[in-house]
Amino acid sequence: ISGIYSKTPSGGRCLGCTGNDALAGKEITVARAQEKRQAKRQLGVIRYLRETRAELKKVSWPTRDEALRLTYIVLGVTVAFAVFLGMLDWVFTQIFQLLLS
Repeated sequence: ISGIYSKTPSGGRCLGCTGNDALAGKEITVARAQEKRQAKRQLGVIRYLRETRAELKKVSWPTRDEALRLTYIVLGVTVAFAVFLGMLDWVFTQIFQLLLS
């Protein structure tokens, strides 16, 4: 009787299975494992997006007035530094022209 049993990919025995049946079972097992890994990756992405959304809900977002006020401050400081650097460049240009002429 032991001659009619073949080992299955899971290590068990199959009545009347041939070697090809066992190989096909192994391919199916590999395919299922790949599907599980793919599903796990997709669940990981979904979980990441859900957690990100939950964290964004916790953020204390500024009001429209606060956002405008802070934007004006950033623009003002940017313009002030641009003017300062432009004047500094002009001063160094004048100094080098005097030295070279």
